[in-house]
Amino acid sequence: MIRSKWKFKINYISILFLILSLVVNLFGRFIISKVSLPFWLDSVGTCFSATVLGPVGGIIVAVFTNIISGWGSFTDMMYSIVGAAVAVTIGLFYRREDWFNSFRTFSAATLAAFAAVFCSLPLNMILYGGYTGNEWGDALYDMIYLSVSSEWVCAFLAESFVDIPDKALSMILVVSTLKVADKTHLIDIIDKYLAELDEARLRSRAEKARLKRLKKIKHGADIDVKSEDGTDEQAKSFKVKSLLIAFAVIVIGIGDTGSFEAYAYKDIKSEYMFTGFDMDDGLKSLEINKIVQTDDGYIWVGTYSGIYRYDG
Repeated sequence: MIRSKWKFKINYISILFLILSLVVNLFGRFIISKVSLPFWLDSVGTCFSATVLGPVGGIIVAVFTNIISGWGSFTDMMYSIVGAAVAVTIGLFYRREDWFNSFRTFSAATLAAFAAVFCSLPLNMILYGGYTGNEWGDALYDMIYLSVSSEWVCAFLAESFVDIPDKALSMILVVSTLKVADKTHLIDIIDKYLAELDEARLRSRAEKARLKRLKKIKHGADIDVKSEDGTDEQAKSFKVKSLLIAFAVIVIGIGDTGSFEAYAYKDIKSEYMFTGFDMDDGLKSLEINKIVQTDDGYIWVGTYSGIYRYDG
């Protein structure tokens, strides 16, 4: 049964699902970049594709999400591993008969959350000293670090604090969408269309086998053997390839924007000298909420652990 879940068929429906799921993930990241929330919101599309298309579809969406949003930053692209782990977990262990079962839905969300945590944890420790990159998770890290000296424990709890509710919310949105599709009979329509595609594919294979046999029989004769059903496989293949090319153009176009932003940030760093202060310098929190400079020249920094004054 698991082997069949890894099968992925490229057709108009699957390509449409992949594009919509990718847009949902990127839109979620856009929201988080504007509003501070204890979620990632960038795995809704991954969970949706993994649920409907299987683990391969979810992996494709997760990888492209990180490539586009992390364009120009190899460290951000490394987190594709996390999205792939979520896709594999949902795709393998969340079956179609589980879609409307609340217990199995939240069980799958919990498994996906811990898969994300265990994949993110070593990356967070190596790249960011244990911090999650989410304001709420990093604030929890700083708070726990005051009482627990283990950075691994703090990083695990901080990542879990964000990932568990994030995956639960993602699966709730996925199931809600599937329920709407089920009530509007959209799922039945898609199933019927996919069944027709499979039937047409089988007919096409049988026709190709028949033509191959005829060519062998008529070998050496100048006979133009044509298909009986008139199916133009080359035209179908061209349409699918055209969709893939258009999708690639969109990805490259969005990626160029991220590359420009990364270049601009790098250019700014080359013109100024930076001095970093962290918890080794006496700070009790690295999450800054507000920075204000008063008329006397002091810079006041508001954090979760209090207010700091900097005199330069």
